[in-house]
Amino acid sequence: MSVYEETATIVREDGSTIPGIWINPDGEAAQTRKGAGVVVVGADRERFAKLLGDLGYFVVAFDLVPGADGFDHATAIDDLVAGILACKKLTAHGKIGVLGVGIAGAIAIEAATMLPHIDAVVLVDGPPPSRTAKLARLRAAINVHRAEAGTLFSAADVADLEKRMAPSKAQLLCTAYPAGDGFFTTPRDEDEATQARLAWDKTRDFLSFALT
Repeated sequence: MSVYEETATIVREDGSTIPGIWINPDGEAAQTRKGAGVVVVGADRERFAKLLGDLGYFVVAFDLVPGADGFDHATAIDDLVAGILACKKLTAHGKIGVLGVGIAGAIAIEAATMLPHIDAVVLVDGPPPSRTAKLARLRAAINVHRAEAGTLFSAADVADLEKRMAPSKAQLLCTAYPAGDGFFTTPRDEDEATQARLAWDKTRDFLSFALT
């Protein structure tokens, strides 16, 4: 389907800017998604942004930029707020999801505890949200894809996430794949490539259910 892609300058509340892209989908395709939008943050954002645009979503995509001491969660959440507001301007009325790859997914879950604009979050191949995140406040549906043979998101982390989210009654779906960390964006063999395709299919279906 036709999509219209442009480079974008996403403006934060403090006036600083973040380079990225935005995609306006074909009008007929957008109607099938009820005007929903997805903010894509993290590795390989261009590829996933285009795939989502082809599906009919309005998309804003950018990367989080680490500081000298790594990622500052408060700054990263401010970046995500700017991306969400930019996506809201594109969609006007549709629901908003966030697809976060790596640490961006964990930060997106943390942001969803504070921002009512987020209706769904997909975390792929990343660590769990921080221990300070108030997950009982979640209302967004959460979808986690983790590498069973990896070290980023363990089975114990899943159990902890379920426990901390339980008071919120928000939907949680977790899928483990027989792969290593990084399988989603940089599969090392055909088995991991198959798992990556499966994770993408599940992501597509989850977003469709949660946003449309």
